[in-house]
Amino acid sequence: MATAWVGGAGSYGESFVTDSTPQAALRRLLEGFTPRDVEGEIWSQESIRIEVERNQLPVPGLVLFLLLGVMGMSDLGRDDKTAWQVPFSFREHRVTLASQKFGLRLYVVPAPGSEETAEAIARQVVTRLRKALRIVERNVLADYAKVQLQHGRLTIVKGSSPGSETSSGSHRWLSGRPWRPSAPTSASWSTSWCS
Repeated sequence: MATAWVGGAGSYGESFVTDSTPQAALRRLLEGFTPRDVEGEIWSQESIRIEVERNQLPVPGLVLFLLLGVMGMSDLGRDDKTAWQVPFSFREHRVTLASQKFGLRLYVVPAPGSEETAEAIARQVVTRLRKALRIVERNVLADYAKVQLQHGRLTIVKGSSPGSETSSGSHRWLSGRPWRPSAPTSASWSTSWCS
């Protein structure tokens, strides 16, 4: 039986009890990822653009939560046909993950002297992010959502889903507006959960 411990406090002071086994697995999956606060590779001539299939990372909002809230990366913000863009290094390769008009895209610049192709690097990044998301969904977000619902901080409108529109034409599925993670800037629980 694994030992439970308190992983930190959320933005409203809730404590998250986590299992050391999933935490260790998450830590192993995220090894090699490091934040970069510099310009991304979207407009770089040397980057190779690789489209991420929708079935690989189907919910861009959760990917953004993982990158910002759990991994401590920085969002460079909106740009032309780009909702968000997050630059990071993966085992010394420069990578930017962006949510763009037609889906998620990885922009990869292999490390100097590397024999790995951009496609191989992208496959590794997507595989690790997908596995890390499963752990975060099961061990962090499920409990967090229960607490938010209990405190009335989350409203799920019947028959709505991300991207659906209400009769007034506005997107409405979490608290009346599309969800974008706000916890990464103020919640200490997220980075302490995987450290």
